[in-house]
Order: sequence, then structure tokens, then C-alpha cells
Amino acid sequence: MRPGGVKLVQVDIASARVRRTITLDGVVTPRSFVDDMRFNGSRAYLSDAGAPALIVLDLATGKGRRVLEGHPSVTAARPISAEWRIMHGPDGRPVFVHADQIEVSPDGAWLNYQACSGPLYRVPTHLLDDPGTSSEMLAQAVETVANTPSAGGTAIAADGTLFVSDTDAQRILRIAPDGTVSTLIEDPRLLWVDAMWIDATGRLWMPAAQINRLAPFQGGTSRVHYPVEVYTLQVGAKPAPNDHR
Repeated sequence: MRPGGVKLVQVDIASARVRRTITLDGVVTPRSFVDDMRFNGSRAYLSDAGAPALIVLDLATGKGRRVLEGHPSVTAARPISAEWRIMHGPDGRPVFVHADQIEVSPDGAWLNYQACSGPLYRVPTHLLDDPGTSSEMLAQAVETVANTPSAGGTAIAADGTLFVSDTDAQRILRIAPDGTVSTLIEDPRLLWVDAMWIDATGRLWMPAAQINRLAPFQGGTSRVHYPVEVYTLQVGAKPAPNDHR
């Protein structure tokens, strides 16, 4: 791994200039694949899908810590699947994607997270944020939210409702704050929806990335149907204010 190669880059869109770069050398390993990131006040949370763990980053100091390293909640227990087929990498082996999707609850009290193949868990952020929290205490505080299927991406609304894309059934699941799971929409065009977002008008944005059809997962020959599209659906929800700044 090249020193300084894994980093966060803050860009001022108005001026098209880089404002800050935070290197993650101290909190990544040679097997790391840093994936999703969410904000909560002065903290950022990142998922490591390669070397299973969560990363807690102090935005003021740029210092980070690995937490729940190797815990079952961040470790994929089953390979990811899409279109009802287990995905295989270039080496022919089933693909396991560890801690991936993460969402902070609108009140900032919980971090929801999961491996790509589920289930969905949560842990109190006040324990994550405290360097004095022992590994044992943090592990004991982990709770199961829902037994989610293989998923491409998530989003969270202002009322705490979670939206999870199902890569097998090409549907979007809605998980209510009480844990009730229902289907929001099912459509064959919604293949591997990732990086979902709720805008200020209440629309859910759903990029259908078709990642499972890329050449590395198809024996070297891409099955992607172009153009790759982004869909929107009015869900009547508001975006979570703590992660839309």
C-alpha cells in the first residue's frame, strides 16, 4: 500500500479547489478497502469492506481509530449475490464484501451498518466516539436491526426510515424506525442500486450501477446494459439533516 494513497479529500465545489486532505495511513491495513462514509457532528464514520472494521475519524484533528475490528457484525458471513446468483471474482472465488453500507440516525445517537450481504446492525455513537470504550463493551452494545438481503446501497430519512436496495430482487426495501420491513418498489431496472440519496423535495435518487454485470464478475466479459441510468421516486420523506450539510 502506497503511503498517503488512502485519503479523504475535501473539495470546495464553488472554487473547484482542494481545501483539505486527510491521509488514513494509521487506520488502514494492506487488505483495507475503505468504502462508505457518513458524518455526525465533528466525527466521520467509514466502513472497511476489505479488512472488516469501522473507522471513527475526528474531523478536527484528522486522527482516526479502528473499532469493532473482526467483529461478526462487520464481517460478511455469506458471499454477496445479485440477480439470484452468487458473485465470483476474477479468481473464481465467491465475493465477500465486509462492512460496507453505513447510515447515522437523524438524532446522531446510532450508527447503522452492515456487510454487503447483511444483516443490518446498529451501535450507539456515544460509545463509538469515546476512545475509552473497551472493545468488549462496544461489542456488547451491538444490536440487530433487520436481516437484510444482499444490498448495493442505503439511505436514511429524517424520521429514521432506512431504505436498502436488494441486489437479488431489484427492489428497494423500507425499514421503519420500529424495525418493520416492507417493499417500497420492485422493478427489473433497479439492478444494483447504490449511493441512494433523498433530496429536499422528497425524491429518492437511485443510481442503478449494474456492478454485478461488470467484466471482473462475469468471467472477463461485461454484461452491462448501456446507458447506465439513475432513477428517482417520490417517497414523501425529508433528508436527514445531520448528513446533508
